[in-house]
Amino acid sequence: MNHILRRGISTSFWGWLILAALLPARLALAEKTDRVILENGDRITGEVKRLEYGKLSFKTDDMGTLSIEWDKIRSVTALVKNFRVELEDGLLFFGTLDTDSATSKLLVILDTLIVPLNRSEVVRISPIEDTFWERIDISLDLGFSFTKASGVAQLSFSGNFRYPTYWYLRELSFNSVLTDQKDQERTQRHVVNFRLTRFLGQRWIASGFTEAQQNSELGLELRLSLGGGVGRNFIQTNDALFQLSGGALINREWASNSTSESYNLESLAGLRLEKFRYDSPQLNLTTTLDVYPSLSDFGRVRLEFNNQLKWEIFKDFFWSLTLYDSYDNKPPDQDAALNDWGMTVSLGWTY
Repeated sequence: MNHILRRGISTSFWGWLILAALLPARLALAEKTDRVILENGDRITGEVKRLEYGKLSFKTDDMGTLSIEWDKIRSVTALVKNFRVELEDGLLFFGTLDTDSATSKLLVILDTLIVPLNRSEVVRISPIEDTFWERIDISLDLGFSFTKASGVAQLSFSGNFRYPTYWYLRELSFNSVLTDQKDQERTQRHVVNFRLTRFLGQRWIASGFTEAQQNSELGLELRLSLGGGVGRNFIQTNDALFQLSGGALINREWASNSTSESYNLESLAGLRLEKFRYDSPQLNLTTTLDVYPSLSDFGRVRLEFNNQLKWEIFKDFFWSLTLYDSYDNKPPDQDAALNDWGMTVSLGWTY
């Protein structure tokens, strides 16, 4: 009977119109059939968006999008779409979500395969069958300061776009700082980076990247880089991340106030440390350090340091304090400074 009905509709113009009219309603209904039961017994129906930094993002019709602490949840059920589930030890699982009422374990279901997981070991849950805009994570920061006594004005702008899929993470980031000072030439610092990361399992990752930089303080008109490497998350929990990485890259540099250019081959050693506090107000501390010893110009070493503290003002809006330092013991312009360091204060928004 169902087969006959589907066959009849498929050959009917009016049937197509009916399906087109009902499909959005069906999808909307499907998206809101996920369920969360809290430790106090409260039941919430909506849509599981993601788990990150110890908080489950859960979209509802009446209360908007909620951020629920992971350890305050008794059970999660999301049987409509697939998710990528990542554990502390780096193992990845794919499928829909349910909870074993007897053991309270999180069940990841793919076809007939059911994998029970300890919820305390789950550090990240990401949707992998949503639309582009539902998958993407966006973070933007804007800051401005002016001191009348010194006549110094500074504008900072930065952003980060992340797009996860089954085994890959695509990430585009940019950072700009412009400084105007009375009776002095304007200085500017710009960095644009695109990175493709492949999750290898067991907390190992491989990545390739391309980057463009400009830094007038270091006498750098433009640097274009292409490289890659591997890394490992030695600590990966709901409130902390510690990552070490290594690799190599090739770049092409143009010096300020000069037509000269050069090619350089460099190695890369990187460190990334993240610490989260998901109790309100949310607090994130991220520290990165990348060291670039040159392989083609022996003795040259570059360094990029960034430390950012983000404090939640209210939902999805943050106050940020960023300390940065760029160092080059042999800058492209021999008359330029060796260090470009500074501090920015900005307001940020995340999506």
